[in-house]
Formats: sequence, structure tokens, C-alpha cells
Amino acid sequence: MKNIFSSFAPDQKQALRQTLLARRNQMPPAAREELALALCQKIAALPCFRAASMVLLYYPVGSELSFLPLAAIADANGIPVGFPICGPERTLVFRQATAGTQPEPGAFGIPVPPKSAPLLLPDEKSFCLLPALGYDQNRFRIGYGGGYYDRFLSAFPGVSVGACPEEFLLESVFPEPHDKAADLLITEKRIFSDKNSPKIPDF
Repeated sequence: MKNIFSSFAPDQKQALRQTLLARRNQMPPAAREELALALCQKIAALPCFRAASMVLLYYPVGSELSFLPLAAIADANGIPVGFPICGPERTLVFRQATAGTQPEPGAFGIPVPPKSAPLLLPDEKSFCLLPALGYDQNRFRIGYGGGYYDRFLSAFPGVSVGACPEEFLLESVFPEPHDKAADLLITEKRIFSDKNSPKIPDF
């Protein structure tokens, strides 16, 4: 079996982050919006999204694609929607937000729900969309280097989902042994999954 955890120098991974971020920053806003809407449509059609006990999203920052239309779809179907808040020791918790929730400034300039918002505790039917700069076909993500989602995914019982444009799908993102692959990866053209996972028998 091919070893997907290939050796690399730390500066290679950081250089890849910078390259992907620069490429994303260069995308015209209209193209980003079009891609985001196409990905939202594919995600909203997934059985694991429609049957989710909660949908965990994130507020877009900078040139990130906006998946906020998924919040409106989930909310309209009575599915609680949560957004992350950074905690101590690079931990994440998710608090609920509705259409009327006014986010507050959080760590790293990322909007967060107010502290008064209900805390959401993930279960096996939770649906979590992961932020990333890019992915490989083994569904490994390259994030921003903070490690928050790596720690969160180590104990997350639900379905983790990545979404990215095809042009951000790479041969390798230099995964490390502690990294967790997404259960599903969605592009505007394809869906990649762990066919042996009991979490997604009918994605």
C-alpha cells in the first residue's frame, strides 16, 4: 500500500499554504461566488446533510468561499446550525446561530456567535464542514496551521466534509500521521469518500 504520509520539510508545507492563499486571493469575487454556490448545491443534496442532527459551518474570512447559504437551508429545515469558537489549548466549541444572530469579533478576526448562544454538542449525526486551503484525493486537507480542527476531529463522532474547487485539489498536501482525512470531499465535479466508512453508507 502506498505510504500517503510522505516525508517533507516544514517549510514546504508553509510554502504550499502561501501559494494556495495567493491563488485564492487572485480569484475574481464573481468566480468565487459561483463556485461556492455550486458546491453548496452539491452539499445540500447529500443525505448526511439532509438528515443531520446539526450542521457545523464557519464564517468566511478574506477570500474564503462562503458556505453560508447552507445555514439558511439547514435553518429552514429545522436543523441547528453552529459556528466555531476558539478555546484554550487550540480547542474548538460550536455555538448555535440563527438567521437573526449577530456575530461578534472573535480570535484571528473571525466572527463568532455571542457567548449567550446555545452550545452544540456533536453526536454521530452531526455534519461538519471543514475550512481548508486545499485537499488531496485522499481527502486530507491543508489548513492554516493552527491545529484547531485537527484536535477537534480527533474526537468528532459525526461526518466531516471538505469542499474545494477542482483547481485546489492537489497530488499531496503533505499529511502527517496525526492528520484526519475528511469523510467526504466535494468539488464542483466530483465526490471522494471513504467507501469503507460506516458513517456514509449512502452519501
